[in-house]
Amino acid sequence: MDPTKFKTIGEKGQKAIRVTCGANRENVTVLAVNCADGTAIDPLIVFKDKNPHSTWYGDKALRKTSFAVNDNGWVTTTVFHAWFVKFLAETTSVCPLILLLDGHTTHTSIKTTELARKENVSISAHCTDLLQPLDVSCFAPLKYYYEKALVQHIQQTGG
Repeated sequence: MDPTKFKTIGEKGQKAIRVTCGANRENVTVLAVNCADGTAIDPLIVFKDKNPHSTWYGDKALRKTSFAVNDNGWVTTTVFHAWFVKFLAETTSVCPLILLLDGHTTHTSIKTTELARKENVSISAHCTDLLQPLDVSCFAPLKYYYEKALVQHIQQTGG
């Protein structure tokens, strides 16, 4: 997220050829949901911070995007459960559902699992290593073009 944490490798005064970043980069997590019918649910975006800032949202954020913060920018059990409650509110007319998730422990808390069972939602964890259409078709190209734009910006402005 922070281009100042990137370093340019090359001769001083010459155009940057390659950019690298250190291990102290800042994480932002995006939880995105696409449905089998081709529709999507607005994402959850988790920032590393103590308090949310209105400047993060911008005037072009999707209307129902959820935002959360914590010490590391990752999804926590509490953050995921709050998102799951919102997810249920948006999908009540289409139950039963199967929600495919990675195996991260924050997605399978007892509280969330019991609520899912009550609301007729099957949570299938540990299966997205084979079923990752968003990683392949959405996030891989997004990361590629984001990094490309960031490198270009650094080369043009010097950082």
